[in-house]
Amino acid sequence: MALFVSAIILAAGQGKRMGAQKLLLPLAGRTMIERVVDAALASRVGEVITVLGYRAEETAQVLAGKPVRLVVNPDYARGQSTSLIAGVRAARPEAAALMFILADQPFLTPDLINRLIEVYQTSACLITRPVFKDRPGHPVLLDASLIPELVTLEGDTGAREIVARYRDRVKLVPVTDEVVLLDIDTQADYLKIRQACPVSEE
Repeated sequence: MALFVSAIILAAGQGKRMGAQKLLLPLAGRTMIERVVDAALASRVGEVITVLGYRAEETAQVLAGKPVRLVVNPDYARGQSTSLIAGVRAARPEAAALMFILADQPFLTPDLINRLIEVYQTSACLITRPVFKDRPGHPVLLDASLIPELVTLEGDTGAREIVARYRDRVKLVPVTDEVVLLDIDTQADYLKIRQACPVSEE
């Protein structure tokens, strides 16, 4: 039986430093959120859950017709942990692991997602995440046995404290691309990635 992994895309944030809903900004013909969702859908995950909050209706319209489960987090302003918990609670019970994906990672690829799952399957770890030049990045995959701890998180730190708690059970997956560290918070960040993104995609 194939391993079932739930992908949880965290797309509820307000993007205050951007001054706009950054997930709806265009990149080579698609919005940022569409690029991330499409990468997850093209991977071997069993389901894709997208947690919405800020301007949820507009984001939901962009994703209409895609085979994703949309979850609206009314408490998104209280921090990323609330969205993470909303995604965990929406995951199907047969999930062996949960992969948390940041919605502002427009260069995420199905290959990276699949590689993290493969490493998780073939090692005795509880957590897998990519690392670029000794700097850990995203997405992060966590074993379902950590769900009881995930649902007690608070604030805006995500699952960082759990990853730290189980650092001896974390498997870092080396990658050659800096995009796993990409953080698009400002207009300058966005303009930079627009220059890096191809004008058209075949």
